[in-house]
Amino acid sequence: MNYMKKTYGDERRTEVIEDDMGNLTGKIKDLLKLEDQKKEDVILWIGADFTFKVLYQSRINIIPEDTIELIYTHNQDRLVVITDK
Repeated sequence: MNYMKKTYGDERRTEVIEDDMGNLTGKIKDLLKLEDQKKEDVILWIGADFTFKVLYQSRINIIPEDTIELIYTHNQDRLVVITDK
């Protein structure tokens, strides 16, 4: 250990401070908002029962079997739905 300390030991370069994180849930919500604002490719999935989900292309593993249609778009685009039901 002494050899390692002599050879590689030096003064600490990072500063260690005590920080009161405050409201942690508020900070997590802020991070989630920033994540939602990032433009990302998504697939709008429409199922057999006419429900829809937003599937992120970077996180998708499989396309569900009861798929009626897939629309490739971005998570920041607006969706207009017109129906007779």
